Amino acid sequence: MPPDIAAGSNPIPATAQVISYEIAMGFCFIVPVLLSGSMSLIDIVRAQKDWWFFLLNPAAGFIFFISMLAETNRAPFDMAEGESEIVAGPLVEYSGMTWSLFFLAEYANMLMVATLSTILFMGGWLTPIPHSVVELIPAGFVVLGCEDLNNFIIKILRHFKGL
Repeated sequence: MPPDIAAGSNPIPATAQVISYEIAMGFCFIVPVLLSGSMSLIDIVRAQKDWWFFLLNPAAGFIFFISMLAETNRAPFDMAEGESEIVAGPLVEYSGMTWSLFFLAEYANMLMVATLSTILFMGGWLTPIPHSVVELIPAGFVVLGCEDLNNFIIKILRHFKGL
């Protein structure tokens, strides 16, 4: 490579990864569309009121999950940027706000893909538990659970503050 090329800017592994997993993710998009009979996300969620599509077709859900990991460059698909490299690929030239915007975009991508997987395969905003069962849980248990969690967090913070 010529010396004027930035560290870690070899685009071939990243391009191969995107091409290979985008195709699989695209085929997995077809499954909820066929099962619901609509391309509307609202209709896809409504079609999952009885059975989630992940339970009806676990292979498509699993392939979508693996493609989602590869799309967001999570382990073990973080090959586009090797951990053994001293520098962080193309991010070696950025610092401060520019560097943080790269990571903000990466986490926004993770949020978007997680939202899509929830809508397409896990029933979206509909819960598989009937509302009558959820209403049987006393509100006091929820309040006590939150209070116990708050007490635990306060104890941990006090412990670290004392160190």
